[in-house]
Order: sequence, then structure tokens, then C-alpha cells
Amino acid sequence: MACHQIIEFSTTTEIKIPASSSLSRYYFPQMQNLRGREITGIESFGVDNITKSPNNVTTTADNVLQTSYITLITRTNNEAIYRLPVVSTNRTAGASSSFYQNAFKGIQSQEIDWEKSYLEVADTSVIAASDTAVTFTIYYS
Repeated sequence: MACHQIIEFSTTTEIKIPASSSLSRYYFPQMQNLRGREITGIESFGVDNITKSPNNVTTTADNVLQTSYITLITRTNNEAIYRLPVVSTNRTAGASSSFYQNAFKGIQSQEIDWEKSYLEVADTSVIAASDTAVTFTIYYS
């Protein structure tokens, strides 16, 4: 039997990685529409999925995403998700690589403090010489 994720609400956001940055942490933007909302899932997109972010920034290359992790902090300052590999939240690829499809990453309803939550790049030497962005879709109730 197939497992289906019912989407109640969703929003798409991005984290911009500045050109040639040596920083390892990049924080999620403020998202007023998610204040007081319980998050039920998160999904990311690589260059095989989309080529530009919602703000028309080039999608971050796979070699950066392969060394990147997500940490989500709750409103009570708990690390609900700590260093979740970004690649595990990317559900499909196939345009320029071998096709794969990962299961949806659901989250047991948590209210997240997005301004404290971040993307961590373990190997900053692979960051591009131009601005890029990692795009996420957040599911919530």
C-alpha cells in the first residue's frame, strides 16, 4: 500500500549562500506565516529538480548540498532536528544523474523558531564563486 502525504499547508523558502563565502552556517529567513504553526515536513530541491530559487537565484550545486545539514530549533530552544543531511530531504533527482526517489521526511508536529534554525555547510571550500540558494518547501498544519 502506498503511503501518501496529505498537504494541509505549505510554503517555499530559500537560504542564500553568498559567493565564495567562508561561513559554515546560514539561517532560515523570518517566516511570519509559520509563527505558531506546527511543522509536519520539510523537503529540499537540488539542481536536478529546479534551476532557480523563487527569488531567481541559481540553485546550489550538489557538491555543496552533499556536505550540508539542517538543524531545526523549536520555540522552546530544543534541537528538534540536529544535522539532518540536506540530501536526505531531496525526494527526487534524475535530470542529469541516475534517477532516485526518497521517502517524504515527515516531522512530528513541532513549532519551529526559523530565525534560530539553520543550514550548515561542512566543507566551505566547495561554495561557488557566485551567489546560490537552497530551496525548501515546509509543510505545516
